[in-house]
Parts: sequence; C-alpha cells; structure tokens
Amino acid sequence: MGKFKLIISIGIIGLLVIGGVWMYSAHKENKVAKMIEKQLEARMNQEFHVTNIDEISNGGGEYYYITTEMKGIKEPFKMQIFKQAADNLPRYAIIQELWTRQYDKEVKEMVKKHPFKLKSVEGNVGVDNEKNIDIHDIPTIEEVRKGYGKEVVYDEITLDTDYRYPIDLKSQEKEDQKIFDLLEDIKGRDMDNNLSLTVQYKDYTQRYEVLINDVQKDKYHRPEDMKKARLKTQEEVIESNEEAQS
Repeated sequence: MGKFKLIISIGIIGLLVIGGVWMYSAHKENKVAKMIEKQLEARMNQEFHVTNIDEISNGGGEYYYITTEMKGIKEPFKMQIFKQAADNLPRYAIIQELWTRQYDKEVKEMVKKHPFKLKSVEGNVGVDNEKNIDIHDIPTIEEVRKGYGKEVVYDEITLDTDYRYPIDLKSQEKEDQKIFDLLEDIKGRDMDNNLSLTVQYKDYTQRYEVLINDVQKDKYHRPEDMKKARLKTQEEVIESNEEAQS
C-alpha cells in the first residue's frame, strides 16, 4: 500500500512540474507575442495578432519562428528572428513581405503580356534599409517607388521557360527580341535602377542575366544587345540541347 501511495505521489509531482513548465512557456510566449504586436502596431496603423511562436536552436544561434496575422490580409506572415532581437524588430518587418507579395503579383501580370511559355515566374523586391521610409499608413511598393524614387528599390525578376533554348540563330534572335521587349516594359515601370533579370531556359540550355545598377550601367538599348546577357556560347548551347535530348 505504501509503495502505491509513493507512486501516486510521484505521479502528482510529475504532473505539477509538467504543468508548471507549460504555464511558464505559455506565459513567456504570450509576453513575446505582445512585444511583437506592440512594435508592429507602433510602426503601422493596423492591428496585428501573433498566432504562433516556435523556438529554434541550431549552430547559428537561438531563434523565434513567428506567425503573425495582419488585419485585412488573409494570408499570415512568417518571420524568423534572433531571440535577443525580439524587442528590436527589423525596420521593415512584415511590410517587406507584404511588398514582395504585391511585387510578385505585379511582375506576373506584366510578364503575361509577353510571348513566353513559362514554367514559373518569380518577383522579389527589397528597399534600401538606409532610407527611413514612412510605413505608418502601409504604403504599397508602388507608392514607395513613386514617393521615394526608384533608387531606393531593388528589383529581382526570374523567369523559367517551359522550352529549351533554340539552336538556330534566327530563333535565338527572336528570344533576344522577347527579352528586350520585356526589359523595355520593366524600364517603363521604373524597375530598372537596381535590377536583376534572369531568364533560365529549360534543361539549362541557356541563361540570360541582366544586371543594371550603380556599378553595371545599362548596356541594353537594342534587341541585339541582349547577346551580352547570354551566359552560354553557341557551342555550349548545342551541347546542352544534345544532352537534354539524349
């Protein structure tokens, strides 16, 4: 009987310890959540709700992986931050992801107007962290570009085609024309001050890389200039096509 009571006592103590640990963890997570929400709401005129916090520890340090909902936005936001940085979030936390979503949608709509057969299109955008952009009223990335100039925005566009790069020169010139027309469209939207445009052809039969920034000035003024953006020579194109077909 005495042994049975001892087992019961140990079990109760174990449950109390587990319960105490859980309550402490829940309290800690709630404290971090309120801290995150307070910072976001102070920066942006909107309500935020942290719905989940996971703690991650690896060779790079200890992190919080946070899921946050923003009023009026259906898809939640996720971000990873160092634990010690929880009280000092990056300047454009959350809104950077919102800008990227807006930009990706804009890029996809733009590319639809051009005669590519594509497997995927991806647009990523960044802003100059040195510029103190007012985000209180949650400006769109287009409003940031118009209000602060295209110089503060970094544009990255990647296209993956659903067809291999052609071997014959006439067809290659048509690809040059297509990419040049897309680039002109990009320039017309003021997305070309800090631009990285990549067109990757199926089976890596060719790759165009267009870089325009303070160091690498714009050198693409005619369709034939797009040859400067090709990474593979004609011999390598032929070899890549033969390998893909074998």
